[in-house]
Amino acid sequence: MIRRLGRPAPGPDASTLAERSDLIQAIKKLPTKQAAALVLRHYHGYTNREIAAALGVPEQTVASRLAAARKQLQAVLGR
Repeated sequence: MIRRLGRPAPGPDASTLAERSDLIQAIKKLPTKQAAALVLRHYHGYTNREIAAALGVPEQTVASRLAAARKQLQAVLGR
């Protein structure tokens, strides 16, 4: 049976899981508006223009929120 199915795929790397967990915790600490822009941009792949239309704010506001969120994440995560 094992020959037919092959070996199970290796589990996720523990260091990758820890890194993701740290990132998720840091995102949760962001102000809601910054976190929303960041998640829509980097996790869902929307453009700044699409995010601006969805949130009903100017495109420059989205850019400002993303810049502030990245700066805060860099400070918290140290990278």
